[in-house]
Amino acid sequence: MLRHLDQVRAGGISPAFGRMVTADFNGNVRVWDLPSTDNNQRVMKHPGQVWDVAFSPDSRRLAAGCIGGAGVKGGGWVWDLATGGRTELRHGADTVVVRFHPSDSDCVLTAGNDGWVRLWGAGQGELRHELGPHTSSPIQTVEFSPGGERLVVAGDGREVTVWDIAADPTKRALVHKGVYSFVWNAAFSPGGRSLLTCGGPNAWWWNLTAGEQPPVGLWVTPPRSRDRPDSRAALSPDGRWAVVTAIGRPAAALWSLAGGHGPDFLGSESGEHTGEITARAFSPDSSSVATASMDGSVRLWEVSAPGRPAATLRHDSPVEAVAFSPDGATLATGTLDGVMRLWQRGMPNTTSHWVWTGAAWFHGGPVTKVEFSRDGRQVVTASRDSTARICRRPAAESGTPAQLRLRVEVLTGMAITVDLLAVDLSAASASLPKALSADEWAVRLGNVVKSTND
Repeated sequence: MLRHLDQVRAGGISPAFGRMVTADFNGNVRVWDLPSTDNNQRVMKHPGQVWDVAFSPDSRRLAAGCIGGAGVKGGGWVWDLATGGRTELRHGADTVVVRFHPSDSDCVLTAGNDGWVRLWGAGQGELRHELGPHTSSPIQTVEFSPGGERLVVAGDGREVTVWDIAADPTKRALVHKGVYSFVWNAAFSPGGRSLLTCGGPNAWWWNLTAGEQPPVGLWVTPPRSRDRPDSRAALSPDGRWAVVTAIGRPAAALWSLAGGHGPDFLGSESGEHTGEITARAFSPDSSSVATASMDGSVRLWEVSAPGRPAATLRHDSPVEAVAFSPDGATLATGTLDGVMRLWQRGMPNTTSHWVWTGAAWFHGGPVTKVEFSRDGRQVVTASRDSTARICRRPAAESGTPAQLRLRVEVLTGMAITVDLLAVDLSAASASLPKALSADEWAVRLGNVVKSTND
């Protein structure tokens, strides 16, 4: 368990998964060495609030963006995690975003409430380029393209700016001032040739190879509707699909960006979800999308046949977080009652495409974020109880059925591991006629956990 005494504002996992960072509103930046975090942390203190953190691609440096106050100026800091040395990035204003170049650990950017984005040398803190000013102030979103050739800047000024920093970092490659609302986030396609932004009632898809051509609006609530709440969106890993949801609504819309058709409605339009869709995630191969809802369900949809869900995973509480493992074989879900569950695809002797593995971890508050490590062996959860947890994903041998495990972590920190079925599940009907099911084990444990399979 990773615990802070104040509300955690930002966090992240190093690319090599050797470290994790958490930062709170009291200026504490904690770096945890993984996988064991017990008494294995370093605390770096800043006199102001820490607003954002980021690891360098080689995992050797850590950057933090800070808000000033009480005589302290806002700006950025870079720590060398091997030596403990610290370099100041004198942005001159409250710094709300920090990012490292995806392929250059010596290049870091800061974005401030002054409307400027600045590129720095991470080792010496020398200023390399200034990008701005931007009318989208305060800046909310700054993202590099996967190869680092382009940079998108957006925020509250109804403007999206793309910089071609590989060709000419002083020249704006694209500026569009027709965005209708605050831009929450942005994501480039894998090749950096297109861009998805989200904010207001629409998500927007930009073809960056078409010059000043206006973006295409992607919606879930029709444009002429009277009540159009703000949208949220996710881009598929292959850049060919986007799923759009709306705050307070039980529906989702699937848009094909490659074929130019859409939307295909998921959710209430097909009589499925009955509560607000709170989270959405594509599988690593982009073939399916998961939608989590306040109705206590996660539904999985095949993009090739989105008319009806391929599977429904039921929970006892509204679901706030969902994530696929890198191999696409496991799904993690987090709920308002503080439980993170793992679900497995294609378990033997089942009629469902996805079943609960029996693995569950507990928080003292709602689970708001779940994320797998790059190798898929660990799952990180974040909760409103001011803690984060690192959970080991139950291993499954290649070509054999997975062994069901149930791991219960109570709030005292005590962990109990129970082997539900310790033998090959394909032989369960013959060799284990009295084997307990996951539901029966839950009852034996005092209803601490309850299976919610269909």
